[in-house]
Amino acid sequence: MLFEIICDQFKQKRVEFLPTLNTVLGDDFGSNSIGKSTFLMIIDFVFGGKDYILKSAEIQRHVGKHTIKFCFIFQEKRYYFLRDTEDLEMVSECDESYNVVSKISLSQYCEFLKHNYNIHLPNISFRDIVGRYSRIYGKENLNEKRPLDVVYNEAAGAPINAVLKLFGLFSVISELEDLLKQRETELSAYKNAQKYNFVSSIGKRKYNENLKELTQLVETKDQISKDLDNNLLDIDSEKAEEVIKLKQRLSIAKRKRSKYYSQYITIDSTFAESKWSLQ
Repeated sequence: MLFEIICDQFKQKRVEFLPTLNTVLGDDFGSNSIGKSTFLMIIDFVFGGKDYILKSAEIQRHVGKHTIKFCFIFQEKRYYFLRDTEDLEMVSECDESYNVVSKISLSQYCEFLKHNYNIHLPNISFRDIVGRYSRIYGKENLNEKRPLDVVYNEAAGAPINAVLKLFGLFSVISELEDLLKQRETELSAYKNAQKYNFVSSIGKRKYNENLKELTQLVETKDQISKDLDNNLLDIDSEKAEEVIKLKQRLSIAKRKRSKYYSQYITIDSTFAESKWSLQ
C-alpha cells in the first residue's frame, strides 16, 4: 500500500495513509480551490502518472520545481522513492531518509509496482490499469458518454481492449489485433510508396481508362499478328519459287560438271598413252 507522501511545498508537509479507506476532505464550509484535486493528482503522480506536471500549469507556474517523496509498503517492507517535477521519465530509489541511492526509468518503476501488487495480467501496463479509472478534475477524462477514456477523445477500441485485458479475456482477440496492426502497417507502407511514386497510385477512373487502353492494345496486337501471318505466307511462296530456280541452275551445273569431268578423264588417258608410246 501507499504509506506516505512528503513534500516541502505542502501546507501539511507529510501525509500518512491508513490501511483502510482514505478520504480527501475540504474544510467545514465546503470551500473550493483548496487543493483536493491537486492532491489527488499528486497521488496519481506517485503511481506513475504525468498529468500533475503536464496538466497542472498553475501549480507549476506558482510553485515551480519541487520534489515529491513517497513510501510504499509491500510484504511489510518499506520502499522509498522520490520524483522530481523537472524529470518526468525518471524515478529515484532512496534510503529511509530519502537520500537518493539510484535512479530507474518511469517504465521500470511502473513494472515494480505491477509486480509488487501481484498483477500478472499480460498485454496491459500498470498505468493502463490505474490511470484509466482515476476521475480527477484536470485530467480531461470526465466525459460521461465515454467513461473509460484515459485521455480526451481516445481511440474507440482502446478502452474496450483495456477492460478485456483487465479481466483476462483479451487473448481471444489478441491474434486478430496483431494481424490488424500488421495489415495497417502494410497499408501505411503502401500509401507512402504511392506518395513518393515508388508504386503507381491508381483510382477507379484511372483503372477504367487503363482497362480500355489495354483492350485496344490487345486488339492492335492481334491485328499485327494477323498481318504478319499473311506477309509470312507471301514470303514463303516467294522463297519456294526461288528455291525451284536454284535447283534448276544446280541441276544444269551438275550436268556440265559431269560432262567436263568425262572430257578431262578422256584427255588425261590419251595423254598417258601417248607418253608411254614415246618411251
